[in-house]
Amino acid sequence: MAASDRPTAPVTTDRDRETTGETMDRVSFRVPDRQLEDLDALVDRGRYPNRSEAIRAAVRQLVGESSAAPRGEDRE
Repeated sequence: MAASDRPTAPVTTDRDRETTGETMDRVSFRVPDRQLEDLDALVDRGRYPNRSEAIRAAVRQLVGESSAAPRGEDRE
């Protein structure tokens, strides 16, 4: 399913907070269609339950890698 064809869920409840117990901020960003399609494929294959969890996993990995690097080496 192409990213543009994927239905969007109405925002009625903060399900992420209900499942994790953590408060979370909503972040909006732009991503190329191809990357979004690849992300959706991970969700469709069951690797992640939804886009949000896939993106959180990527952020956790990025932050973990950055914090493991000596200071000054992770910034451009």
